[in-house]
Amino acid sequence: MTPTETKWLRVNRELTCPVCGKSDWCLVAADGSAAICPRTESQKRCGDAGYLHRLTDTQRRREPRRVVLPIRTAPPDLTALATQFQHAATMERLTAFAEELRVTVACLNAYGAGWAASYPAWTFPMTNPTTRKVTGIRLRRLDGIKFSVKSGRESLFLPNSLSTDDVMLITEGTTDAIAAHSIGFLNTVGRPSCTGGTAHIVALMRARKPGRVVIVRDNDEPGVRGAEALARVLVLYCRDVRVISPPEANKDVRDWIGTGATREDVEQLISAAAPRRLEISTGGIDVNATDSGALEVTADREGKKHKVTIKLDGNAVFVDKLDLSSASAREKFLDVITSKYPGIDRDTLDSRLMAFAATDATDAPTQGAERASDPLAGTPQDISDEANAILNSPELIGRVCDDVAALGVAGERELVATVYLIGVSRLLPRPLAGIIRGSSSSGKSYTVEKVASLFPPEEIIHATQMTPQALFHMKPGSLQHKWVVAGERSRLEDDERAEATRALREMLASGRLSKLMPLKIGNEIETQAIEQEGPIAFTETTTLTNIFEEDANRCLLLQTDETPAQTKRIICALAERQVGESEDTNSIIRVHHTLQRRLPRFAVRVPWSDRLAAEFNCERVEVRRAFPQLLALVQASALLHYRQRGIGKDSAILADARDYHLARRLIVKPFAQSLGGGLTESALAFLKKLPPHDEFTSKGIAKQLKVSKSSAASWLSDLHDAGAVAITEQGRGRLATKWKLTGKSPDSGEDLLPSVENLFSEFAKRMDATQKR
Repeated sequence: MTPTETKWLRVNRELTCPVCGKSDWCLVAADGSAAICPRTESQKRCGDAGYLHRLTDTQRRREPRRVVLPIRTAPPDLTALATQFQHAATMERLTAFAEELRVTVACLNAYGAGWAASYPAWTFPMTNPTTRKVTGIRLRRLDGIKFSVKSGRESLFLPNSLSTDDVMLITEGTTDAIAAHSIGFLNTVGRPSCTGGTAHIVALMRARKPGRVVIVRDNDEPGVRGAEALARVLVLYCRDVRVISPPEANKDVRDWIGTGATREDVEQLISAAAPRRLEISTGGIDVNATDSGALEVTADREGKKHKVTIKLDGNAVFVDKLDLSSASAREKFLDVITSKYPGIDRDTLDSRLMAFAATDATDAPTQGAERASDPLAGTPQDISDEANAILNSPELIGRVCDDVAALGVAGERELVATVYLIGVSRLLPRPLAGIIRGSSSSGKSYTVEKVASLFPPEEIIHATQMTPQALFHMKPGSLQHKWVVAGERSRLEDDERAEATRALREMLASGRLSKLMPLKIGNEIETQAIEQEGPIAFTETTTLTNIFEEDANRCLLLQTDETPAQTKRIICALAERQVGESEDTNSIIRVHHTLQRRLPRFAVRVPWSDRLAAEFNCERVEVRRAFPQLLALVQASALLHYRQRGIGKDSAILADARDYHLARRLIVKPFAQSLGGGLTESALAFLKKLPPHDEFTSKGIAKQLKVSKSSAASWLSDLHDAGAVAITEQGRGRLATKWKLTGKSPDSGEDLLPSVENLFSEFAKRMDATQKR
């Protein structure tokens, strides 16, 4: 006898344990031959039940084991059974049931309602949307208890015909679907439960392709969870997926409609609900994911092709291998993926794929002999990871300014950002040029030097001084897409100086140089064409207030901060470096060299430039050059943020509102000063200290206000151009020029550029909301 072959009885007060005498925990064999006691040990233990104790020597005869095999019967024809139940539903019963649900008999018939007298219960067929066959029958007893006919499978509660309405409602259960149908939503589908029927709904979506899908959830926690899970799936198949729920006083939509809700009431809820967007992330790039989650796209290079994997909630939904650099290969891939998943935005996915192609095009090391010349070859992993982190950061330009500050530049964040973008613009067809103005010791050269140190040496040409013919005689091709960082501009502004900078102006204007020069070849003099291809980005510094107009028109005129507050920041930064530990500036420089080497050589397009042109202030002829400068700064920003921008079908990076917001903030003051009579912060501070009524001279006011004579002369010149001061007596010989305030307030120049609100109202609203938070 073994314990498993014996019928055991649990001890109680009448039947106590024969081993320990207790009335709990122990077991006794029905024939009294043995007991299992957890309190008294024996040589045989029966698992967690206790120890086996034999009470008699009688051995039970082993009974033969009997196996009963069920007889399989053919599954019932549920379609025929559902029809049978429908015929059994009399008009009298249907009318009473319709009154109970507050719907019409026609709506009950639309969903195949029937009567099963054998249960007794109302019946509703569940239909496979692909085969249109009944796969299960839901029963609803008169007391509200629900169950299903055996051998059935769950699918959907569908009306007998779907209309051409482009809106599809999905409810939880059949009576909710019937209620929605009764107020005019003829394409209402009922789920078998709050989480069931997802695969069948997807099949229906792919077959019907509705323009909008609305999930109507119940007001309980399972209903919320089920609706959100379904929405995360359906955004793959429809671009407009919304989730609504009836007012909280109602359990579900049937209760709400039963209290008098109309189609208009439901449509108001639908209109107020935000569409669930399918955001696309690419390996950690911030894409502002919504509640619907994000579709993750990864691309692993395998030779010349990429293995592209698309995942939703961590599960792969599509895998393919293609050459991302090929426009035709991407088109075929996008045709397949968007036909299978219509909810995926084609342009957004294409931009993500192009971002992978752009990254690999600059990141991937070359093979063979070319590998040695690859500037990214041998880059340490930590440096590479940090460069990627900066490129992926929404605060990219802020990170740049922080790193320049770590190199020793205090304040001047807007100047740093502008000069950095000038360097980035070297890769554009029309790069930027800038002249940084400031008095002696204002830090202009130091700022440019530190920003330039973040660019790889092969991308920079340092030229402390240039002769008139220097650019012509450089090695052919050596200027293409380089950043020329010149030194201090000559203080001589005459015809000779204008001729000396003529070649530079031509290079900045047209992107190339061409000159006919006589050369001695053998014993003869021959005239040959010398050509030098650009384009170049360019910066230089100067202490001059008035710059040769032809040069000034081609450059952004930038200004150092000469306010006492900036001087205080510089002094504090110098003191801090003496008492604190020095940062690893070499690591910062290597990271930015890697970052710059990864910038793609793709075109940058400004798709909203027509709107910008329509809003642009065109009162002065100089804006003909200013407008391209603004566009170039926008393009430089988009190029720097290429991993966070869209890519057009022409493979161009698409600038957006964020780029205009940054460019406008950086360029509005320089434009105000060069086009609109605006003043620098230091000139404004100087203006406030001038005597309101008395005449004064440049030398006298410099002594009185304890500023340098050159600074005072520079500021007075700017104030005169802005109309804030006037010359009352022109100086002659040793007599100094006399000045006096006019009482006119300088123009801030803010209206020179269209506001962000006018061009991008939605972006401006988001910015306001972010600032309020």
